[in-house]
Amino acid sequence: MDPLRRFVAGEASDAEYFYSAWFGTNAIMGLSFEAVVACHAVHREACPSCGREAGFLRWTGGREAESAWRDMECVGCGSTFEIKSKKSRQHIHKDLVVFNNLRGGSFLRFRRLVERRRRREETKNGGAATGGKNYLVLVSRTAFPLLCGRPVWPVEIVEIDRVVPRLKDRSFDIVDDDDGTGLSIGSDIRVDIASRRMWFHVGVLDCDVVQIANDIYDEHFSSEERCRIMEKWSSGAMYRDIRDGGTSNKSECRSFPSIKRDL
Repeated sequence: MDPLRRFVAGEASDAEYFYSAWFGTNAIMGLSFEAVVACHAVHREACPSCGREAGFLRWTGGREAESAWRDMECVGCGSTFEIKSKKSRQHIHKDLVVFNNLRGGSFLRFRRLVERRRRREETKNGGAATGGKNYLVLVSRTAFPLLCGRPVWPVEIVEIDRVVPRLKDRSFDIVDDDDGTGLSIGSDIRVDIASRRMWFHVGVLDCDVVQIANDIYDEHFSSEERCRIMEKWSSGAMYRDIRDGGTSNKSECRSFPSIKRDL
């Protein structure tokens, strides 16, 4: 089967795009746990690579091209931290030990991150390594009770050994060119199992992250728009509309994730 004819991309309004990105996947939970872990780490944890005290870790966001693969970064040694949440500690164990394979972000952006560190070492340290490493930080979304009975979210850390390229559906979108190369390449992460360790625990927060996301979405768009798109999403009508010609509102539109052609 010709992969270039297997997928089709379309355009969506901002309201449709952000609904699919936030509510159409598990992204809201992932973003929420990333924020919780980062908030604790930047205020309370020392860098696990260079040992500099709390305050040297900085939140960068990890959402834009400039900060890809580094949700956090140590301003002392340049170590980077990619945060991912998993359903439970059992899922973390399976991904790390059984398969040693986790889905990553853009492969090309990771290569740029490695090149960026190499140039930094050349210009600031005469070619000597700074000790900076690429870390994967994993948090379980299932609370774990401590001996005292207090529930916490356990956070593990492990060094990234290598990142390998992976084709995905969006690799065949002609309009998807966020890497400036004309080709979007995903990645799979392999880790150094021997470096795996528990980093810290975060106390469980009593909040409804989905409702918070609803409120933020409604501030930018409207609750009526969210309900309308939710109905289209649930019925599959949104994908059909995009496939058949895109959104009717062309004033603000984005490239939409690929959808498979009807076979």
